[in-house]
Amino acid sequence: MAARTDAHLCHCVCSGHGYTGMTGIRTKVPVTYIQQFRDRQQAGFLDVVQPIQKGKMLGWSESVLDLALWVEYADYNVRHFQELGLKIADHMYALIPAISFRPSVQTVIRANYRYERHTDLLRNPASQTADFQFGFSTYL
Repeated sequence: MAARTDAHLCHCVCSGHGYTGMTGIRTKVPVTYIQQFRDRQQAGFLDVVQPIQKGKMLGWSESVLDLALWVEYADYNVRHFQELGLKIADHMYALIPAISFRPSVQTVIRANYRYERHTDLLRNPASQTADFQFGFSTYL
C-alpha cells in the first residue's frame, strides 16, 4: 500500500509585485512504514519584486528593471521520533535574490542566485548548495 495524500491546504496572496504562500499536507501512511515517512509536511514562500527603473531601455519604450527576493521553507516531516521525542529534522531553507528585465509587459528575462541549506532527518550538518538560474518567459 503506497502513501496517499488525504488533504491539502494552500493559501496564496498577491499584492502588487509580491506573492506569499503557505501549505500544509497530510497523507495516509501505512503503519508498516518507518518513521521517516510520516503523515505531515509544511512549506511556505515569500516573493517580493520591486521595480527599480522604468522607461526606455535598450530600445524598448516601456521596459522595467526589477529586483526580487524569493525566500522559501519546506519541512518534509513535521513529527518527532517516537523513541527519543526529538524532532525529525528533514527540512530546507532557500534564499534567492534575482534581477529581471521586462522589455514589454509580456516578456521577462530573469537571473537568480539560489542559496539553499538542507538538513537531513538525523540532524547532520546542513548541506549547502548554490547555483545560478537564468530564465526567459513570454506570454501571448
